[in-house]
Amino acid sequence: MDLIPTIDLTAPDPARIDRALQNAGFLLVTGHGVDPSLPAAIRETARAFFRLPAPAKQPYAVKVGGRGWLGPGAEANGYAEGTET
Repeated sequence: MDLIPTIDLTAPDPARIDRALQNAGFLLVTGHGVDPSLPAAIRETARAFFRLPAPAKQPYAVKVGGRGWLGPGAEANGYAEGTET
């Protein structure tokens, strides 16, 4: 069995999907029909967003643990890095 199982959605095998999720907990998916250029376009769009000044991003601000933009100082990662905060 592959370390990271790959599932082709053009001919899915439910038993292989089940084994992959039970054994590895995740899988790679091919045959999904997503345009190969889409991931690069998404990354570039995200980079453009994060290059914006903070006031432009503020409407998308969330609390720690939420999904959205966290402004400067919202997270204290020092503990994980071994730095006092």
